[in-house]
Amino acid sequence: MSNAKDLLAEDLLCPICLCTYTEPVSLSCGHSFCKKCINQVLAHQQKGKHYSCPVCQVEYKQLPELMKNFPLCSIVESFNSLEIKKPVEGSISCNYCLDDQSVAVKTCITCEVSLCQQHLDRHTNRSHVMVEPTLSMADRKCPVHDKLIEFYCETDRSTVCVTCYIAGSHKGHSILTLKEAHSKHNGVLTQAISALQDSEVGLHRDRDELQKALRKVKENSEKLSAPLKDLKANIISQVQDQWQNILDAILCSEHQVTSTIENLTKQMKEKQTEAMRTIQELEMLKYQSDDLLFVKRFQTVQDQIKKQNLKVDTLQVLDVKIDQSTVQAIEYRTVCYISEINQILQQVQSSVTTQTRNVVRSVDDKTKMYLA
Repeated sequence: MSNAKDLLAEDLLCPICLCTYTEPVSLSCGHSFCKKCINQVLAHQQKGKHYSCPVCQVEYKQLPELMKNFPLCSIVESFNSLEIKKPVEGSISCNYCLDDQSVAVKTCITCEVSLCQQHLDRHTNRSHVMVEPTLSMADRKCPVHDKLIEFYCETDRSTVCVTCYIAGSHKGHSILTLKEAHSKHNGVLTQAISALQDSEVGLHRDRDELQKALRKVKENSEKLSAPLKDLKANIISQVQDQWQNILDAILCSEHQVTSTIENLTKQMKEKQTEAMRTIQELEMLKYQSDDLLFVKRFQTVQDQIKKQNLKVDTLQVLDVKIDQSTVQAIEYRTVCYISEINQILQQVQSSVTTQTRNVVRSVDDKTKMYLA
């Protein structure tokens, strides 16, 4: 059915406008045309006082009589009632279709006309430039000379017309045709895309390296935390045992120095609170995952520990056999122990920081190289 419609549509095309007949009329030779089309042709021929049929070239001595083709009118009317092509809202109509019903599929910027598919197929000059349908040609014309833009000026990096190129302000400049400029710039664009793709691959690889470094840092942190936890439990156990021994000695002498013990107990509770506060701070510091913050805070806590005084002068009253030299020795060994831990942690921190800095510097250098 569609093929039959197409064949019928071909038979109902005016030989002049190549569109469906509008008010078809016939010459005495039998050929039919749109009334408006043939009148335009005859009016042009009238200037030369020579009349002929546009199809068979039969000559007429005088202006030929136009006869309305009633059968053809009826056929066209029936055909139009079957399928009327209505342009979509916002679409561009073909400039050659007199009924303004055919939608343009291309615009010839050389001829400055929009064409439907039928007129585009009959557009014989294939060298003309075709673009998507457009109503305005202003952006494709030179604003100075009102001519079609056909060239690209590399010197001023702007599009120009032939007059700008030959005799205008761009005379003597490096000029390319639009096709040449398109090909050249497309090559540059291809290189840029390839470079960016290489950069993306490199950044992805370096991102993987950073992830590996992060996993290594976490592994080192876990390896360091495990023995420290055991050491913490051991230290607390020993301190608690010694503390219990001191309390037992105090309780044995309670009946002799009751008032002194009460005062001593008060002081010891205060010292105990201070010691527990310090222990809590140390326990919180133990779980600090940021190496730099850990080392900085550890130094501060170490200074606080040195300033703390947990000794009770009245211990001699309880006849506890711990002299000053023993306390000093314990304190000295504790400070040495903490100092050694601090040195080890600083070495670990320095190693991790150096590794991280090297990885970051490598990624940064590669990124700058990719984006250069």
